[in-house]
Amino acid sequence: MARNLSTLPTYLTRLFSLAGRTAVVTGGSSGIGKEIALALGQAGAKIILIARRPQPLAATVDQLTQLGVPATSITADLANLADLNHASARIKSAHGIPDILVNAAGVNNRPPLSRITQGDWDYTIAANLTAPFALGQAFGPGMAERGSGRIINLASQQSFRAFGNSGAYGVAKGGLVSLTRSQAEAWSPSGVLCNAIAPGLVDTPMTEEVFSDTEKAETHAARTMTGRNGKAEDFAGVAVWLASDASATVTGQTICVDGGYSAH
Repeated sequence: MARNLSTLPTYLTRLFSLAGRTAVVTGGSSGIGKEIALALGQAGAKIILIARRPQPLAATVDQLTQLGVPATSITADLANLADLNHASARIKSAHGIPDILVNAAGVNNRPPLSRITQGDWDYTIAANLTAPFALGQAFGPGMAERGSGRIINLASQQSFRAFGNSGAYGVAKGGLVSLTRSQAEAWSPSGVLCNAIAPGLVDTPMTEEVFSDTEKAETHAARTMTGRNGKAEDFAGVAVWLASDASATVTGQTICVDGGYSAH
C-alpha cells in the first residue's frame, strides 16, 4: 500500500520553519556564512548580514532578495570593537533582539608561529573570539529575557588539534568552543540554545591557499571517511536544524561537519 505523504510538509514545517524569526549572520558575504544565510532565509527567517566587504555583501543581499527573503546588511570589521558596537546597536534599534545569531566571520592569515606578531595575534583573537563574545553579550541577555534564542558559533578542527601556520587561529577557535559551553550554561535555562559547528577543510575563500596546494588538499580529503573535502553548502542543513525547534534540547555542543575527518 502506497503511503499518504500529505502530512509531510506540515510536519517538516513544524520542525524546521524559521518563519517570523530574525537571524544575524556574521561573515555572511561568502563561504560558509553565506550558505548558512541562504539556508536560514529559505527556511523563513529574515536575514541581517554583517561583513567587511560591501560589494560581496550587496551581492548576497541581492541573491536573498531574488529568493524572496527579506535581507539587509551592515558593513563592519568585527575585529574593531567600535564597529561591532555600532553594528549591534543598529540591529537592536531597527530590528530588536534577533532570534538567531550565527558567528561565522573569521580570519586566518597563516604565519608560522615564530613569525606571529603581537598585531597578528590581537587581530586574530579579536575577529575569531572576541567578536562572538561581544555579539553574544549584546544579544544573549535579551534573548534570555524573551525566553528564546539560538546562538551558533563556527568553530574548527583547529579547536581540537594543531595545524601548521595557524597558531593564533587555533587558539581562538579553541576558545570559541569553550565560549559556546559558557554561553549555553548561562542562557540555556532561559531558552537560549548555544552550539558550535566544527568544519573540516572546506573550499572557501579563506582556504584558497590550502587548496592551491593540490597534494595537501588531496591528503586532507583522503583522511575523511567520505573521500572529499567540504563544500560551503554542506552546512545548510545543520544550521537550519540548530536554529529551529527541531533541536529543542541540543545545547553546549560542538558538532563536527567534516566527513568523518575528526573520527579517524
